[in-house]
Amino acid sequence: PLFRRDPVAVQFHPPEGLRPGQLGTLLDERAHVVDVTATILDLAVRGHLRIEESDDPAGRGGRDWRLVRTRTEGSDDELLPYETALVDALFDDGDEVSLSSLRQHFREDLVRVQKLLYQDVTGHGWFRGDPSSVRTGWQLRGGLVVLLGGAATVALARWTSFGLVGLAAVLSGIVLLVLASWMPARTAAGTAVLAQARGFRLYLETAEAEQLRQEEAGDVFSRYLPYAVIFGVARRWVGVF
Repeated sequence: PLFRRDPVAVQFHPPEGLRPGQLGTLLDERAHVVDVTATILDLAVRGHLRIEESDDPAGRGGRDWRLVRTRTEGSDDELLPYETALVDALFDDGDEVSLSSLRQHFREDLVRVQKLLYQDVTGHGWFRGDPSSVRTGWQLRGGLVVLLGGAATVALARWTSFGLVGLAAVLSGIVLLVLASWMPARTAAGTAVLAQARGFRLYLETAEAEQLRQEEAGDVFSRYLPYAVIFGVARRWVGVF
């Protein structure tokens, strides 16, 4: 082979300073709802809130979850801007909130947190530009080319015999629209952090119960659960414990 791919080394800890929400955005260049969910879990692990099981307020016999804000004045664990916005949005009406009630009014707050998350990963130098803005920019370019190409096609077909020339422009615009999702580019620093994170994923996927039992004093289960959610291996991680 012309190139040899080195195996990813197992990392027993997440990259230093990398938080679950940042990791999720770095993985696929998108700030998904699951990245915000993992951030809520991470805030609970770090002591900024508490998650309690409660009864379904609708009385249907199901389960609900209550988030309780815990005051952390004087703590050395500073919140990042997107984390601060998330905490403020969750506890806008008090120090307790049920997840079922958030479904009614949390959508706008969620969008704002996601925008701040994009700004955060870009500010760390992991992307050459805000992934969301880059995608939107290319989508606008593609849409403009499609519109201009369509107008040109109609005009050329009506007054000349070169209508296919305009059609080629339409197809080019469609290609731009399709490729817009792949336009965000990680920097070398972002790629390096992602490589370490993938090594940590191997640990979450392969760690055995006996090994984790020896690390139990460090509360490794709770600390790494938000990352397992991001990687989609939470069920396996819970099962080992």
